[in-house]
Amino acid sequence: MSRNRALLLAAVALATACFAWALVGSPAAPIPVIVGALASVIAGLLADRLGGRLVLTGILGATALVLLVLGVTGIGGPLLGVAAGAVPAGVPFLARWFRPEQTGLVLGLYCLGTLGIGVAFLAGPTFTAALAPTLLWLGAALLALMVAALFYLGAGEVPWARNPGQSKPELLLQPITLLLTLWYMIAFGSYLAFGLYLPTLHREVYGVEANGLPGLFLLLGVLARPVGGWLADRLDGRRALTVSLLGVGGLATLLTLHLTEGPFKAVLCLLAIAFGLGSGAVFQQIPVYFAGQTGLAAGLISGVGFLGALVPTFLMAPLRDRLGSYTPAFALLAAVAFASCFLLPLIGQRRVPWQPLKEQAGLQRLERLFVSRASMNTFLLLVILAVMIYIGSMAFVHLDPMLYGYGVGTIVALVGLTWRMTAWAMRPATRTLARRMRERLWRRVLVKVGVRSPIPEGVGRWYEGRRHPGGNIEAGDRLLRGGAYPTTDKAADPSYKAAVAEGRVSPERMRAESPHVKKAKEPGVKREGSPATGSRLPDSSHFHPANPPDPDGVVTNPGKPGRPGIWVAITATFWNILLNRFIIRRSVWRGVQHMFLMWGILISFAITIPLTFGWMHFEAVNEHTYTVVAMGIPVVTMPVHGILAGLVYHGLTTGAVLTLIGGSMMLLRRLVDKDAKVDQRVNYDLFPLYLIMAVTVTGLALTISHMWAEGWAYPVISIIHQITVVFLLLYLPFGKLFHIPMRALSVAADVYHEVGAHEGLLHCARCQKAYAVASQVRDVVNVLAESGLSLKAPDGETYLAEYCPQCRRVLRALIYSRRELRPEERGSAAPLFAPAGRTLGTEEGAPLGM
Repeated sequence: MSRNRALLLAAVALATACFAWALVGSPAAPIPVIVGALASVIAGLLADRLGGRLVLTGILGATALVLLVLGVTGIGGPLLGVAAGAVPAGVPFLARWFRPEQTGLVLGLYCLGTLGIGVAFLAGPTFTAALAPTLLWLGAALLALMVAALFYLGAGEVPWARNPGQSKPELLLQPITLLLTLWYMIAFGSYLAFGLYLPTLHREVYGVEANGLPGLFLLLGVLARPVGGWLADRLDGRRALTVSLLGVGGLATLLTLHLTEGPFKAVLCLLAIAFGLGSGAVFQQIPVYFAGQTGLAAGLISGVGFLGALVPTFLMAPLRDRLGSYTPAFALLAAVAFASCFLLPLIGQRRVPWQPLKEQAGLQRLERLFVSRASMNTFLLLVILAVMIYIGSMAFVHLDPMLYGYGVGTIVALVGLTWRMTAWAMRPATRTLARRMRERLWRRVLVKVGVRSPIPEGVGRWYEGRRHPGGNIEAGDRLLRGGAYPTTDKAADPSYKAAVAEGRVSPERMRAESPHVKKAKEPGVKREGSPATGSRLPDSSHFHPANPPDPDGVVTNPGKPGRPGIWVAITATFWNILLNRFIIRRSVWRGVQHMFLMWGILISFAITIPLTFGWMHFEAVNEHTYTVVAMGIPVVTMPVHGILAGLVYHGLTTGAVLTLIGGSMMLLRRLVDKDAKVDQRVNYDLFPLYLIMAVTVTGLALTISHMWAEGWAYPVISIIHQITVVFLLLYLPFGKLFHIPMRALSVAADVYHEVGAHEGLLHCARCQKAYAVASQVRDVVNVLAESGLSLKAPDGETYLAEYCPQCRRVLRALIYSRRELRPEERGSAAPLFAPAGRTLGTEEGAPLGM
């Protein structure tokens, strides 16, 4: 009961402070906002050191003093911004009263006290008209003093947490602080600015007064704040922030459509709710990430959030004056909100003990509403697509009836792709790959100076360290250019050293077959250390350390923290997806034909889908120029007969020509090349090509009929072309062409492999050679165990995955020989994972015994 009383009194104290802050005028005015931001930081710092109860009481006392001076002298009104310090002062106070899993809801209920701003904003003119200014300020000062005394005497101190934490000023430099501050600026700063600017906005757009709309907007935003905190408690703050930012972006996009007054008010009310959800989610994250210094963190985040209220206020009127409407301001808000969603993975996902069970139960309840997870994802896709079509076509105004067939085919194709990709992602192996991609994309690991990749030659993917019959794809060349030298070359191989010592291999041959030995002697190049030979590492671990010391224990290449995951993703997307380098390495002819075919298809889809769904249309400005409108926003105005207009108008023709060239080259190879003819199948390899060529030829026939044949047979060709396109779309998710969207997922494999290599390589349990990424082997064992397969080695302790491919073949041959294995043939006695009788790691892949 005492903690509920503490929450109630804290909310009343905050409401009183906010009422006094807004009583002097607009709290979004520059000087009160700046004073409030400074007061928030100072109050948060003091709350960590002195306790929130004392500081919140002091904030109310300082507010009463400013009101008293204002009543007597009539000056000092902007100093009422000191009341803003009440927000961070109450955060550490309540965080100590309540359990961690209740923090989001409790802080949301506490922030209901910000309703004091709305009360002052709506009732302030009435008070001003009824009372003299001196009486108004003195009465507000008396109210602040009474509430301060009531709070200090009634709230009490937390009986089990009397020692406040110590704030650390270096908190300013942490990325999580900057990110939460940005999101709070969007959620609370924009909310406050919108609420106070609404009377002017509504009057200028619709010519009438807004009446009770500003008050309703402020009320809904405050009431949604506890809901946002509760959602963050139940799931996690990142997901609640995702809901908020996507809601803000989508609703701000709707505001760009020049809605009538009724829908405009409805969208604004929903926007207030989205703002409130984000504010509650941000404050829930503060005790999770800043235990012991919640006051300073809350002060920094809320203080800069107050400053965020100035940005929309200063931007909306100038943008309206220059561009003639508020549409650019709404579009800017939508762009910032959507862009902020891409920053969410940067905060990581800090699991707290109470969230996984609640999250799992919530997802299970959600999935029970549908037949399967695939059907749930398909439903969500259709809802999002319907909203995007409505927004992009400006309420279905710009949907072309002649393109309905293409639209239906595209929707069916998207449904099929969603269904298949969901089923693909639910498999244990691919689910693990997707999870590791999410984890490693933003992970910081130690990157050695001058080393782009720590993967030795012959380690990892099937093509590394050898040649493919189709062409030179030697991965060792790429690694050498990057400065990475293998730790398991001939010179470091114990068996090879033994062969040299016994005279079976000459030292000259060893040097000839170890090019990295000569490379390491070049000036300015440091050779990487090698693991101990003949046995496991001293700590009984298979891991090849990311930065091994030299024999004297000195680290020669200390390295520096970095984020290789995102860099690997970017480079893999550029080289392998956009430029098809992995195919060119097999054969230049195949690389060129894939390049033509890929870019032709991408250009065609990039033009056709926006036109089909009304996301892009053209508006004539006059007889010489027209404007390209995308998602209801004018993008570019260009001359009808200009170069840019010609490229846009003939974009589909360009894509068709590229597709025709690539498809013809590919078809010629499959009909002539003997290697291709051996394993190709008509229904699997040739039929997709025939289908793509049919779409391309009929599309070019439309262009020829329109431009040079005076429309000859245009209606018939148009129907044939539409049938072929629809058939291609229907075939896309269920045939060989499904590899086109799946190809982009190969980036996950690159991130998984190369970032994992920075974390550590695995040495074979038998020959001690580094042969794979350690985390990959761990995941292989866990996935096999999930499928009911253990695949133990003959020693009964290690797993076959702990042996390199050569040693696995040796073990299999020895087993087939049906003789007793010698000790050196059994492998290590120290298993990487759990010994027999113990369970493996959890689904998260946590390794045991490491």
